[in-house]
Amino acid sequence: MNKIIFFRIAWMIDYKGVTDKDKPNGAGSHVKEHQDGGEVYNFYPVHSKYHGYVRIMKNNNLAIERLGAGKLDEYIDGVTVVFFATDPMAPGQYVIGWYDNARLFRKMQYNKAENAKGRGSFLASTVKANGKLLPVSMRTLELPADGPGQANVWYVSQYTKSSQFLKRFFKFKSNPAAGDKVNKNPKSNLKSGWQLDVAKRQKIEMNAMETTAKYFKSKNFEIKYVHLAKVGWDMEAVKGNKKLLIEVKGTSLPLESVVLTPNEYIHSKEKASYRICILDRALSKSKSKLYICKISADGKRWVSECGEQMQVKEIKAAQLIKIN
Repeated sequence: MNKIIFFRIAWMIDYKGVTDKDKPNGAGSHVKEHQDGGEVYNFYPVHSKYHGYVRIMKNNNLAIERLGAGKLDEYIDGVTVVFFATDPMAPGQYVIGWYDNARLFRKMQYNKAENAKGRGSFLASTVKANGKLLPVSMRTLELPADGPGQANVWYVSQYTKSSQFLKRFFKFKSNPAAGDKVNKNPKSNLKSGWQLDVAKRQKIEMNAMETTAKYFKSKNFEIKYVHLAKVGWDMEAVKGNKKLLIEVKGTSLPLESVVLTPNEYIHSKEKASYRICILDRALSKSKSKLYICKISADGKRWVSECGEQMQVKEIKAAQLIKIN
């Protein structure tokens, strides 16, 4: 029997506390209202241990007997605790990290250590060496649509297709950098309508398009190229009833700024599903970096999936029209 349990938590980058660049997103009204939550320190070590929080209903306990504990046991050891969260940039619930060989408690515990830094409540703990937080770029294993739904605690053993999903999970866990290779979409023919040219500008654009498409395909989105239609974005990423409108930019130098056309700027302000994807140093395979960005709630900044921020600066333009 696999002693494994899944916890749904808010999406963050580092889980070492709330900062200007790392604020929790999703996982309920408490996080939305307070921009804080018990999980914000799930990967902050206290006395060389991680302490994992997940929000459960008041006065509820975990049913650890489902993992093999006795009905009177206060905890069970040797559990794999997997954390998943909803990606705000590419909607879907993805594995973000895990604790191996963890102690899982029936009731909420309280950490009173002097350096706990707000790490008050927790339901699981493990030594730091047994914890793994995935960088944002490796969070590609999506939970099944008929899996946990909006439940914060998922006893995966009760899932009808648990054996198939757990096989995928453990394969992914052994090498997250390789991504989730199951159920990927067939390759799209990017070159149709996006012709490769020897010109530097076109090479930059091509690399940016290919890298962006690869990123969203890793999240199980299907890609449709619409750049020739001049609709205000270059591609659409579709998964089920979710559709993202993606404008792609590329630069040959490290990212400092990008320019949006008036049409792109209008759409970026009006459409919540609009994303700007920027590949900097696009001609270098080893140094290029993809930024997945969306506009902030106040409309004044663009924020990337890793917390970088860009200020919006409106500029004026003019059109000269011949009159005679």
